[in-house]
Amino acid sequence: MQGALIHIDRIAPGVTVQDLGRPNIMGLGLSHGGAADRIALYEATALLGVSRVLPAFECMGVGGTFRFTGPMVIALTGTKMRAKLGERSLTWGACHPVSKGDVLTIAPLQSGGYGYVTPSCPIQTPLIYNSQAAHLTAGIGNMVQVGDCFPLGGPLCDDARAPSNQDGSGITKLNAKFNGRY
Repeated sequence: MQGALIHIDRIAPGVTVQDLGRPNIMGLGLSHGGAADRIALYEATALLGVSRVLPAFECMGVGGTFRFTGPMVIALTGTKMRAKLGERSLTWGACHPVSKGDVLTIAPLQSGGYGYVTPSCPIQTPLIYNSQAAHLTAGIGNMVQVGDCFPLGGPLCDDARAPSNQDGSGITKLNAKFNGRY
């Protein structure tokens, strides 16, 4: 939803906004960076049914509490974490509709790695060298902090909707097997 916001009510250290990073700029002295688990971003793209990879909150080990000011769909990908929308447990590796005022709580990882929360309406952070990814070593972007408020927007917001699913549960899961080539 154009103009919606995500408020950060609680957050663990190390959570950042990530995308696919900044390829082809090593000559400027800046490493590629981006998401630690790029496959998780491609999974979110497939789940949300959007035409490009969207920026996501990358949760390294522990998550946080995210409050939504408008309706949208979110994809939960990467290493499995415990997620609740209000008091309702959510399926990981799936996308879920959220409503205005909903609160998403992401608990610690159930195994090692990175978990991702990707809203269907793109997170709006500064675009630096064609990427929104935080690159903390290079001084680009910041860790997500309690009290941060992330605006959502862009042309994809007009089409943000829950993808259709086969089982009528309202949850879309990714069942495709990846062969490691993109």
